Amino acid sequence: MLLPDWYNSLFAGKPRKTRKVVDSNQLQDEALRSYLSASIDNYVILTDYAAMEAYKGDTLACIYDRLRILAQHPNQVLILKGTQYICGLGGRAAVSQSPLIDETQTREFPEFCQHLLAAERGDLSLQQQLLEHGREATVHIDRMLLDMTTLSVGIDLMTKTYAATRQHDEARSGTRT
Repeated sequence: MLLPDWYNSLFAGKPRKTRKVVDSNQLQDEALRSYLSASIDNYVILTDYAAMEAYKGDTLACIYDRLRILAQHPNQVLILKGTQYICGLGGRAAVSQSPLIDETQTREFPEFCQHLLAAERGDLSLQQQLLEHGREATVHIDRMLLDMTTLSVGIDLMTKTYAATRQHDEARSGTRT
């Protein structure tokens, strides 16, 4: 679709910032490296779960490779606030992007990347911190997976209850939808 000249002039000289949410499966993907390398106006949004997945397993054997691409472009990474916080947002805050970004963690991400590199080079104190974060991430993810079973049972129960109530109401009113 061709846009009128006046529309294009509104954005002349203004870089268009592109943002993409990245999940743990994409962290080591060359497409991510290409996207970030293509323009300094290309950003990725890192969720708490993608970050936890980067720590999961044998933290010191995995985290460096999992975050290497992001560490090469630390100023193009936006850190999303925690899922629980975001799910609790309502009203205008729920539709606005600004309250979703954790400004402090985003600002500190380049320093985190420097610490990550120092840990990879052998800084034992930083390695211990990474291992502790890895243990916390593993516990959180494992607890979440256990909760999924309970959640699934609850959803099934609610579905059956709703269906039975609906059938009862339809039978009483003589209607079917």
